[in-house]
Amino acid sequence: MGWICLRVHLVLLLAIHYAYFMRSVYFPKDAGTYVCSAENGLGQTGESDLSLEVLYAPIVSVVQKKEVREGENVWIKCNVSSNPRPASIEWIKKGDPSFRQSGDILRIERVTAANEGTYICKAVNVLNPSGSVGQYERDGNASVALLIKHAPGTSHIDPVHPSVVEGAGVTLTCGSKPTGWPLPQYR
Repeated sequence: MGWICLRVHLVLLLAIHYAYFMRSVYFPKDAGTYVCSAENGLGQTGESDLSLEVLYAPIVSVVQKKEVREGENVWIKCNVSSNPRPASIEWIKKGDPSFRQSGDILRIERVTAANEGTYICKAVNVLNPSGSVGQYERDGNASVALLIKHAPGTSHIDPVHPSVVEGAGVTLTCGSKPTGWPLPQYR
């Protein structure tokens, strides 16, 4: 008898609540309004809704390559999608730890060959989900190759002071510094 009674209690508990479990939540497919309605066959419906906010790390995109002439100004937009909004957006230059620029637009006035390189836009946001005891910092980034159209610099031949034994081979390499863009043809 106790087993039947327990079974009845379980059925009653299940009838009182309905749980919708989502193992993994993703943006944008799971974000939105969820509606709970109650119907007991008597024609009366109780209804409640809520908006599920999905928090996600920054998704960053920029153009892959930007070519400009020496002396021009450069403006490159960093597109960021995140929830919540980014706490910070900054640009760094690969191989140049001294270069840092805040904001979603990379601005370089009157570019020179020295400005050529790979620039990385990095966005950071802080996730604070409801029911959680902590915050989570997340980041995303994307890079753009900045190519500066300019004439080749001074030509040079390596090795500078070659000496070779008679009958042996030697390789003389012609180059320029800075290289120039588009890449020059050497003769």
